[in-house]
Amino acid sequence: MAKADLFARFDADGDGKLDKEEYKAASDMLLEWGDEWYRCSRAIAAVKNPQLAAAMPEDRGGLDAAIEAQFKGQFESVKMERFEGDQAQFWQMLMTAFLGHADRAGNLDTEAFHAMLGEIFSGAGPGPLAIHDPTKGGTANEFFALADSNDSGDVSFAELVAVFEIESTRSDELREWIQSAAAHKPEPEPETEPEPEPEPEPEPESEPEPEPEPEPEPEPEPQSEPERKPEPQSEPESAQVCCALCPRVLLLSDLLIRLARGCLSVRCLCQHGRVRG
Repeated sequence: MAKADLFARFDADGDGKLDKEEYKAASDMLLEWGDEWYRCSRAIAAVKNPQLAAAMPEDRGGLDAAIEAQFKGQFESVKMERFEGDQAQFWQMLMTAFLGHADRAGNLDTEAFHAMLGEIFSGAGPGPLAIHDPTKGGTANEFFALADSNDSGDVSFAELVAVFEIESTRSDELREWIQSAAAHKPEPEPETEPEPEPEPEPEPESEPEPEPEPEPEPEPEPQSEPERKPEPQSEPESAQVCCALCPRVLLLSDLLIRLARGCLSVRCLCQHGRVRG
């Protein structure tokens, strides 16, 4: 794991920033109560509260359970005030810078310590401190020596917090710088408008398919003319018998039918009984 990978370990979404949940996970690891924090808390107390420091044994193992519970409770209270109080902006910025330069064990070597100081002193507050500005007689090596309180050759996050807490009580310049950095609000990054999506190119219009020609309607079959029934042929006038009293025409065929049936009287053909021929 490279140095920057300690930050990437908590930057779950990979956006280069720690959101609320990511920051909590980082702080839970870096601010976990243990031997390192006990030692650094005792060093801070030696400057800010010598009476308390005198009551703290050098080794945390020398504390009975009840006394250690009190120290741990006080540590949690101070931690909340430090990272959620009026100066939270500075301490959170310091934690983010530490995460960006620490190695896999959560420590800063000399080179990483110098790079981290250059980042925080140029990014917040009024500018470089005398202790870090070579033009004013200070060097980062001096600040590193103050932070490395156990002479291990690297600086833990507990030691980094302790050196700022301790030296801010001794240096008005550092105390004012921390206050200025705590009040400094980083300028929000300009929001880039999303590039408009390119409009899809219109598909070439396809030529309309020719409408199918209507099928020709079948020609109606010629209707055959109905056979004409032969009209009854009228008998010639010479074969007609007329009634003498009315214009009724008596056909000879009727007369013959009557006669064949035994009706011999012409009277049966007409009520007038007279025939003219």
